[in-house]
Amino acid sequence: MTVQLQPRAPLPVLLLSIGTALRSNGQPAYSASFASTDNGLHVSITSLGPGEVQIAYPLSDVPLVLQTADALFPSPNWLNVTAPVVITNGQSTVQLPMGPEPRFYRLMEKK
Repeated sequence: MTVQLQPRAPLPVLLLSIGTALRSNGQPAYSASFASTDNGLHVSITSLGPGEVQIAYPLSDVPLVLQTADALFPSPNWLNVTAPVVITNGQSTVQLPMGPEPRFYRLMEKK
């Protein structure tokens, strides 16, 4: 299964939240939302099999970092994803495990 996200109009700030979790029957569940994007940034999340997903996004002139949090409320604790980023054909990809609890992801400008 692939979920591809494209914004309706480019906006100046990069922010993406994607939630992934396993249902009680072991099947993956996905949720995703854009807060804003830059220049039509195309981001996708793909199931690689049981318990693993891949997040892919294009290379950008602005250095980006993928961050994760286990909750969005009351105040998220965003941490940089430590999994390696693989760059192939102008795409940055990160493979991540999917556990029983939801995870949220965003792309931020690297500072």
